[in-house]
Amino acid sequence: MSNKFLFIDGIQADRNAKKQMRRHVMRGKNAGKTFHRPSKLVPAGPKILDTWSRSRVARQFNKGESLTLDVDENFGDAYHSCNIPVNVPPAARRIIDEFFILTADRMYPPKLGISLDEAKCIWLKVLFEDQATYECNLAMMQTCNEIYLGHGDSSSKALYSLSRTVSHVKNKLESPGALSDSTITLVLSLISQEQLKKFDSRAKIHLNGLRRMIELRGGLEQLEGKPPLLLKVCKVDVVFALQFGGPTIFFRDEMLRVRVEMASKGRFHRLLALPSIHDMNTSNPLLKEVLLDVLDLSALINANKSKLVVDLINFQEILMSVFYRLLRMHPLQGVPLTNDADAMYHLGLTIFMLTMFITIEKQRILECSPVSDAVGELLSRDLSKSSGELILWFVLVSGIWTSTVEGDWIIPKLQVIKQRLRLNDWEEAQCRIESFPWIGVLHDQPGRALWDRLEDL
Repeated sequence: MSNKFLFIDGIQADRNAKKQMRRHVMRGKNAGKTFHRPSKLVPAGPKILDTWSRSRVARQFNKGESLTLDVDENFGDAYHSCNIPVNVPPAARRIIDEFFILTADRMYPPKLGISLDEAKCIWLKVLFEDQATYECNLAMMQTCNEIYLGHGDSSSKALYSLSRTVSHVKNKLESPGALSDSTITLVLSLISQEQLKKFDSRAKIHLNGLRRMIELRGGLEQLEGKPPLLLKVCKVDVVFALQFGGPTIFFRDEMLRVRVEMASKGRFHRLLALPSIHDMNTSNPLLKEVLLDVLDLSALINANKSKLVVDLINFQEILMSVFYRLLRMHPLQGVPLTNDADAMYHLGLTIFMLTMFITIEKQRILECSPVSDAVGELLSRDLSKSSGELILWFVLVSGIWTSTVEGDWIIPKLQVIKQRLRLNDWEEAQCRIESFPWIGVLHDQPGRALWDRLEDL
């Protein structure tokens, strides 16, 4: 604090003198401090929401060149082996590692045997596209960490990080590289933040901006040379549809290509026909095709226990291909399917794929309330004319997904089908659903836990 003294006439003080007194008092009280006003930390709501629509997007694609900065050798094998083109200081490493751990714990179920090192390496290559992308994503991760750790998205750190993200996106959208891969990555970061906070309107604005960017680039196929980025675009699109119930804005189905590639390695052989129980229940050819794919995937994972024999890129391609076909067939908040069997297959397969895409534990990132709403609507119907085994499978996969957030409302439905099929124990129930999609390492434990709750009634 300065030793300089300032004298003001406090006896005959006029309005200006009083103002000076207040100023000097506050100067002494806040000496050496940096005070960030909330208005400076983050722009007002409309400025955040309208980042895309106020920007001038360049019409020509500018690839740009990646940076060639040294990578710290102590940053870990995953970081070092990925040839990261930016320098990451220790403080940033802590933020990144914390975010990755917290996110991984809420996304892909670890029991599937997915290599987190492989996932981290693929993800970091997208994250570190260039310096601006790195700084923006770092700010996004800090915001998400604040939310994950219970500090909220209105904490000073979260607000400051969000303002940095918005500033980076705005600058990129008004630059010659407005349609570059790195700019798309920044917009994806904004969408992910809003999805995490369940801000439908904000996420939709950014998603529409992303659609326009992809259209100006010439469509999704223009991203084929960078699969991680392309799949991130698809994932954000699918998650939005699952989270808010609407249709997807893109479509991608690489199932045939993945099948050919897997078949060449002696894996993922096509089932020649559906088991008879399925033939009796649905005549929808598109639904049967998806059902066959999911049954094959289940068989592949069950045969290899906890080791995922599909590489992570192809695994994500399978997930996106199935989700896109299901959501194109019928958005979650569309007109309900009138055929009960088709409705149970469609929603059951959607939930089944969700359990492979997002952890079914209580700390998962997304709840996808339209899914739970659709389950409630379907189970409120009179399903007495439908196959008992189909109902049993549907109730079990629905219960595994919804029980952590919906309480015990699904247990009475399970009790009804148990009595209808005259099942005595869990082993008998498993035998009845063995021809339906089911992954032992993923579903056996929560399925049995759900069944055991019947014994407490």
